Amino acid sequence: MPEVLPGALSTIGTATPMGAALQSIRDLWGGTFPGLVELALMAGYTVVFGAIAARTFRWE
Repeated sequence: MPEVLPGALSTIGTATPMGAALQSIRDLWGGTFPGLVELALMAGYTVVFGAIAARTFRWE
């Protein structure tokens, strides 16, 4: 699959939750286990943004 982003943006894009999820899906489709870096990125984003949401959410 050809990359459509220039080099720097492609590198940044792989560090986003969507980039990590897409790479994990590609790995699974290819018959391999997703990389630990991608899994750690997704877990990290979940923990950080979950904590932010729990702290800032207020019932009104």
